[in-house]
This record gives sequence, structure tokens and C-alpha cells, in this order.
Amino acid sequence: LLLDSAGHVRALSADMLDRLPYDSIRYWANARGIYVIPTLELVDWLHVRLAGRSAIEVAAGHGSVGRHLGIPLTDSAMQTTLEMRLYYASLGQPTIDPPADVQRLGAIEAVRHHQPQVALACFLTQLYQPGDEGDGTKPRIGSSMYGTDERVLIGQVQEYIHVGNEAVHGDKRALALDHDTFHFPWLYTRSAHHDKNVI
Repeated sequence: LLLDSAGHVRALSADMLDRLPYDSIRYWANARGIYVIPTLELVDWLHVRLAGRSAIEVAAGHGSVGRHLGIPLTDSAMQTTLEMRLYYASLGQPTIDPPADVQRLGAIEAVRHHQPQVALACFLTQLYQPGDEGDGTKPRIGSSMYGTDERVLIGQVQEYIHVGNEAVHGDKRALALDHDTFHFPWLYTRSAHHDKNVI
């Protein structure tokens, strides 16, 4: 139901997804390395938001969202390295080997190459900074040494759109910048907290 004949994630209406147990969708997405399930409503909302501007998806992974928008798909393919494969295996999570239509470019490199007006990302991990690991008096901040400095990324485009989840991305440094927040019932991600899915 959720995959087309090429093995890409279909964009289905939220009404159709609502008929399936939410946990089943989450587990299905997690088992396949899919972070955001594109709904027709999400694709339509993004089309309106882009308003004809040039755009790319960075950190696209499988390209499940950007493919439905007809925009260039890019990903660093960092999960294909031996180090990351071993790390994800220790977490019991699959890695993503981006399909052929996803250009292998890091997020900032992709923006500099394509020079889009808008950059779209789903579940993009921010770049690690010293102190992010926490020390017992302050909590750990979600980041990775392989992540992206979103503040640099934001400085390269007119608009940056991030689809994620507040339970996962609530500590993003980019949130200190002026931004809009959108919650919709038709946002589906692999997060356990459906009500915290956010653009």
C-alpha cells in the first residue's frame, strides 16, 4: 500500500493513513529508514508554500518528500560509510543508501551547487558543538559531528523548511532564529509523538 512499483513511498491522503494503526506506520517507516511519510496534504501544502520558487531537498535520504514535489533531491550519503553502518547497526536501525535520483551532496554543498531559493529538509540532524553531550547539569543536545550547521544553510537561501518532530528536534539551535511553526494532523513521521510532528 505505501510503496509504488519502483519501491518509492507513495503520497497517500491522511484519511487513508488514518485507517492504519499509527504505531504500525511508525514501525514500518523505521524498518525502512524512512523519517517522514509524505501525505497528499503535505505535498499540497509545500507546493503552495514554495509558490513557484526554485527549491531542493537536502538530506533527502530516500527522497520520499521531495520526489513528489518534482525538485532536485540531495543527500550526503553518510549512512553508507562503514562507520555509520556499524553505528546504526548498534542502534538496531537500518541505514539509507540513497537511490539513483538522489544526488550525493552534503546539504550546504547542495545549496551552493543548485542555488535554490528554498531548501527543504526532513529530520535533518544539526552539527555537533562542544557541550552538546551534556554533563549531568545540562541535558544532551541532539546533534552529530556529521550533521549540518543549519545557520549557515539558512544564510544561503530565502527560506528553509524543516519537517520534523518537537520531541526529536526541539533543541535545534536554528529555532533561536525568527521562524514560523506549523502543526497539522496530516503530518506523519516515524516519531512516537504524532501530536509533536511539526514544520
